[in-house]
Amino acid sequence: MILDKICEYYKNSTESWANLFDANRVECFRFFTDLSLHDKVISDALCFKSGENILDAGCGVGEPGVSFAKLFPDTNFYLVNISKYQLSKIDSTLDNVYLINSDFHSLNFSDEFFDKIYFLESFSHSLFKRKLIKEVYRVL
Repeated sequence: MILDKICEYYKNSTESWANLFDANRVECFRFFTDLSLHDKVISDALCFKSGENILDAGCGVGEPGVSFAKLFPDTNFYLVNISKYQLSKIDSTLDNVYLINSDFHSLNFSDEFFDKIYFLESFSHSLFKRKLIKEVYRVL
């Protein structure tokens, strides 16, 4: 199955990517070397509000989502990833962070559950973009 191959790839490559970029996250389009400034620019653009449900679709090792959760402790962040290995790397001690092992093409959430959804370098990895857009539209 293709998802098994993808999960195996992430299990085998996550540490290499982190070492290559000397970080716990890989963001090719990072605009600042200071990650806190980078996260502030993104969170300001997304205008997170208290009580919202936010989906980090394809969260990788979760660094941006955890950073946002610390900045917005009254906002719920759902970090979705098909890789159990990458999810195991995430600090899940925050009360407003929920780790979900799932394919973002088929989310187990009710219609209109999320207030906002973001993809940080994960949308391009979808093999079924039309299906993904329909799913995102459904849960927004």
